[in-house]
Amino acid sequence: MSITWYTWLEQARENRVSRQVLGSLAGALGLDAAERNHLFRLAGEMPPGDTASRDRAELPRQHEPLLAHLDPNPPSSSTPASTS
Repeated sequence: MSITWYTWLEQARENRVSRQVLGSLAGALGLDAAERNHLFRLAGEMPPGDTASRDRAELPRQHEPLLAHLDPNPPSSSTPASTS
């Protein structure tokens, strides 16, 4: 790992790096969870254990009938025509 590469990582420049290298770097630097997450995000990666934004949220059962009725008529929105 070069100084230039590490500097580019800190500056969030386009820099391809594996998740394994990021994890090793975080361990070598003794980063805490927040610092580790920041490091992964700088590299454009999802932090380890951050599944909230990767996993699809479960739909509450009370919303299923509503979605079932939207099938033939999907929602749409419109604005009034301009009268200029």
